[in-house]
Amino acid sequence: MNYSDAEAKIAVYERMLKDEEKARATVEKYTSDIRIFLRWCRERSFTEITLPILQSYREYLNGIRKVSGCNSVIISLNRFFRIFAPEEGLRLRLLRVQRRTSLNSVFSEQEYRMLLAKAREIGNERIYCIMRTLASSGMRLGELSFITVESLSTGVYTVRNKGKTRDVFIPSDVCGILSEYCEKNNITSGLVFRSRNSPDRMIDKSQIWREMDRLGSLLDFPKGCIHAHNFRHFFAKKYFLRYKDLCELADILGHSSIETTRIYTRSTVSEKISRISSLGL
Repeated sequence: MNYSDAEAKIAVYERMLKDEEKARATVEKYTSDIRIFLRWCRERSFTEITLPILQSYREYLNGIRKVSGCNSVIISLNRFFRIFAPEEGLRLRLLRVQRRTSLNSVFSEQEYRMLLAKAREIGNERIYCIMRTLASSGMRLGELSFITVESLSTGVYTVRNKGKTRDVFIPSDVCGILSEYCEKNNITSGLVFRSRNSPDRMIDKSQIWREMDRLGSLLDFPKGCIHAHNFRHFFAKKYFLRYKDLCELADILGHSSIETTRIYTRSTVSEKISRISSLGL
C-alpha cells in the first residue's frame, strides 16, 4: 500500500468509526495509532507500506512498550489495513503474552479507605465521590457520563456503550452522598460529574487521572498504581469474594465472556502467599 494512499484514508477511516458509533476514545485511539505509524514511516522515508516494514515496526514497538501495549497497536493496524488493503496481506501476528495468574495492581481495602480519607482531608469532595461511585458499582470511568441527578432517586441508570445496553446500580448510601454533593455545588439536573466549563459534558478523564495520581503520591503509593480502572477491579474482587457468583458479576460488569471476568477476580501474589502460608503445611 502506498504511503500517501494510507494517509489519505485516515479521514475516511475516522468517519467509518463514527458511523459505527464507536466511543470517542476508541475513535481517537484507532486513528492515533495509524497516524503515529505513518509518522514513523515518514521519518524513515518509506513510500510503500509492506509486510516487512510492518514487522520492523512491531519490533520497534516491542523495544519501547509492554507486550499488551504493542498488541493493542497491532490490532489497530490490522483493522485499518484489512479494510483499505485487504488483498495485500498486511497483517501482523500478535506478540505472545504469558498468561498472568496474579493481579498485583489492585489496592487493598485498607488502601481504599486511606484514599477516601485523604480526599476528604485535602477537601477534594468531587474525587471522593467519584472513587466511591466507581468502587461501589464496578462501572467504567467513561460511564460516569450517564449518571444524572435524576437517576439518583432510583440508583439505577442505563449505560449504552459499544452498541450494548445494560443497567448499572449504585448503592443507596452512595446515592445519598452524591445528592449531597449536587446540593452543595448547585447541580439541580443533568450530569453529576460535569465539566465546570461545559455542564453538558463529563469532567475530562485526564483531570480525574491527575487527581487520583496526586492522592496516590500524597500517600506514597507506587507511581501509577491508583487509576480509575483499579476501582473496577477492586469492586469485582470484593463482590466475588462475598457472593461467589461469576455469572452475575459478568452481567454487572457488562462482560460478554466470563473469561474476561475471571481476570478481574484474580488474587495478588501477596494474597496467594498469605493463603498458602495459612495452610500450615
